[in-house]
Amino acid sequence: AFYIRSPYLFEPALIESFGAHHRLELNNFSYLLQYSHSNHYGADVKTDVISTAPKFRINKKHTLNFTIALSQRKTDTNPAETEKKQGYLLGAGYTSYFIQNRWKLNVRGSYTSRGFGTYGYERWFANQHSSFTIKKYYQLTVINNYNQYQYDKQHYNYIPGYDNNYFIFNSVNLTSAKYFPSVSPGLFYDIRY
Repeated sequence: AFYIRSPYLFEPALIESFGAHHRLELNNFSYLLQYSHSNHYGADVKTDVISTAPKFRINKKHTLNFTIALSQRKTDTNPAETEKKQGYLLGAGYTSYFIQNRWKLNVRGSYTSRGFGTYGYERWFANQHSSFTIKKYYQLTVINNYNQYQYDKQHYNYIPGYDNNYFIFNSVNLTSAKYFPSVSPGLFYDIRY
């Protein structure tokens, strides 16, 4: 369970949240169920979210995971009428090891509907994270992210002119816990439009 009050615990809150989660862990299966309620007093927005995240391990080296979440947002800015908006989030991922466990691959993607949670956007997200063990103490990591946002013009925090946002982030890093534990030399580039 959790309780959060912001900006300070013992003074009037701008945002107040509480919730709980339950986790089940078995040999080849795990399951996470979560609920949260958030009250944003400054924006007069109340949000309830429930989510589940099952994870399956197959043949010790392969893992499939899924995320499903539903939400309801109530906006009380107009005293005469309360606006309710429902939304959802869907996600899936795959993790595995190849080439005698020298290459770890993690691929994940998700879709967030425009009415999900307190957010005012529709989002597509894809991520690839690979780690290659080159020698005993060296690892090469490749990360690729794609994000696409489409903003809701009716949302309370919409900024005119920011209807769509796309960005791609890519990086290649060399790490060594033994020879340079505090530094990760690498290359990255970011494309935004």
